[in-house]
Amino acid sequence: MAAVLGVSKDMVARALREYGLTARTRTRRSRLRTLDQGRLFADLAELGINRTAMKYGIPRRTFLSYLARVRGKEAERG
Repeated sequence: MAAVLGVSKDMVARALREYGLTARTRTRRSRLRTLDQGRLFADLAELGINRTAMKYGIPRRTFLSYLARVRGKEAERG
């Protein structure tokens, strides 16, 4: 949008905010959000991190980041 209008990305973002509009992100939601957490953690206990990540076709680093976030949320609640 910025290139078409000949302005900076910051200017576009500022104008969108000013009019109460939000820009779509380019990121896709992780497949982990669609998986049954109970089954995922059962597989994790049975198979370990590497094999569970491979089973679901998720990169190991992504899986580790997901686990860290989930554990952080559990710690906040608990």
